[in-house]
Amino acid sequence: MERSSKLLPTILYVALWVNLGLAQQTPPSALQAGQPLQPGLQQVVDPATNTLLTVTFPADSDTVVTKMIRYGAKAADTSLAVFVNGEQQVVYPSGAVAGILALQPGWNRLSFRAVTPADSQETVVRVYRIPAPVTLPPAPTRIVVDSIEPSNHVTFYEGDRIIVRFQGSPGGKAAFRIDQLTDGKLPMTELAPREAGGLKGVYEGVYTIRPADHCEGERVVFWLKGTKGLRKKRRSRARVTVTLTNQPLILKTVGASNLVYYRPGSEIYMDLPEGIALQAVADLGRWWKVAVSSTRQGYILKESVTLMPRGRDLPAASLSAISSGIDSNWVTLTFGLSNRVPYRLSQDSSPERLSITFHRTHFADEWTQYPYQDDLIERFTWEQLSDDMLRFDITLSSRQQWGFRGWYAGTQFKLAIRRPPRIEKENPFANLIIALDPGHGGEHTGAVGATGLLEKDVNLIYAQYLAELLTERGARVILTRTGDSTMTLKERVDLAREARAHILVWLHNNGVGDSRPPLLVSGTSAFYTHLQGLPFVRAVYPHLLALGLEPRGQIHRNYYVTRQTDLVIYLVEGAFLTHPLDEMFLLDDGNLRKLAGAVYQGLEDRLNALAR
Repeated sequence: MERSSKLLPTILYVALWVNLGLAQQTPPSALQAGQPLQPGLQQVVDPATNTLLTVTFPADSDTVVTKMIRYGAKAADTSLAVFVNGEQQVVYPSGAVAGILALQPGWNRLSFRAVTPADSQETVVRVYRIPAPVTLPPAPTRIVVDSIEPSNHVTFYEGDRIIVRFQGSPGGKAAFRIDQLTDGKLPMTELAPREAGGLKGVYEGVYTIRPADHCEGERVVFWLKGTKGLRKKRRSRARVTVTLTNQPLILKTVGASNLVYYRPGSEIYMDLPEGIALQAVADLGRWWKVAVSSTRQGYILKESVTLMPRGRDLPAASLSAISSGIDSNWVTLTFGLSNRVPYRLSQDSSPERLSITFHRTHFADEWTQYPYQDDLIERFTWEQLSDDMLRFDITLSSRQQWGFRGWYAGTQFKLAIRRPPRIEKENPFANLIIALDPGHGGEHTGAVGATGLLEKDVNLIYAQYLAELLTERGARVILTRTGDSTMTLKERVDLAREARAHILVWLHNNGVGDSRPPLLVSGTSAFYTHLQGLPFVRAVYPHLLALGLEPRGQIHRNYYVTRQTDLVIYLVEGAFLTHPLDEMFLLDDGNLRKLAGAVYQGLEDRLNALAR
């Protein structure tokens, strides 16, 4: 699944260390739905050298930054005595052995030994832990050169703040200078450890760019006066350029989906189509900082945009009329804009409502044509939030939203709202198309249990059991994969769209991170992104808990699949393969049928609540 981190609200985000992921290798498995589970095992060593115990995680020569690492192994016989780094471990009825080990900086030797009255065999796995930054002593006075930020060349095109930082000896007095910008030295502040990853001696300085500023490729010069009066001076390897002109630097989106983030790699603010102009504020290496409007800035990856020739103005728009149309599946509103501009779509409930905010837009003339012979749109209101932000609120008469999508046709913006399917009391599934996506597959194994059980196989089996249940009730069911195939997330969603599915259920099982204790994290959960998926999550979750699994919650997350808007999508995480007891639950074919039944019951409950 996906990750995010909290970043500073500044132009330069300082990273004092690099997070490296664990490499994990697992072989393909030949599991088929309906057959007994015979999990494929990852062989860390030649099985001829250790026939008693197979280590499934970690892999030999993994590199990590964490202080701990979980492990998993399978004993050939549950009567074996298994020792990990000399400590005897519990062997579960499945043969699973799982736990967590502390790592020292540098190379670590992990010993896995299986013992019988007549034999003893050992597997050694080596793991390298990258040493983390540590607080320096107050003396002698030092500046850590590799900690200096900016670490990459940066260029500013609009007024903004330049944030500089370094790690050095704590308790000192620090300053910085940027030639052609600062008037001499500017003071820096030593951050509290809670703001610097627990370190002391991290200093930060800020320079606010003025309208007349200009510099070309200047280094940042740092000074640090230590507690005993000794001084150190260092220069950044990276250079700073400030180019302020009366001609804005314009970028234009190039792909079908271009994400603008609140902060680099954090929550998504908007998803823009091709051909939307944005004004560049700063070049930050992989990222552009952009002005979405006069009051909103964001960050977009460089591969999402192309640079336009200098001298072009940032196009604003006027909106003069709104018309509507209907077909068998959608009500479509057409907004008459004079230019393509950034926009943001959002959803609300109680009452059910869609909102669209156009940036760099003003309402020239309010003229709205409501759809004829359709009562889906109950109320339509608008508000000019600021000189260049215009929001429309569309209140719907339905008790459940079934999907929406927005796109440009020329300069006209189209907002399509999916009409509710007819849900009959006698059989709520009869008129529905339901897509089931068994997560992972092919080279993407997903989570791996201590015995070597692969998530991709479990997902496929319970998806096929769920498909049988839904088909028996009269639903038209689409499986995005029926075998061990590698698929992209986009391909999975596109298959559901091509089938005109009303609902996409994303079927997964879970696993802890590589540095979390596997015996402390277990249970079941369900996820959604848009509010139209939340009622389905609430309906399925009690049935998942009824299976006897620990509660892990009903969770909002912004995954690629669940953030698609044109159909109802939600994610079910059955159990944790990395916990031996949850893995044993998933090794039982009968339990996989019960898991499929729980997802089915949740769907039926929600549809019955909507039935006419």
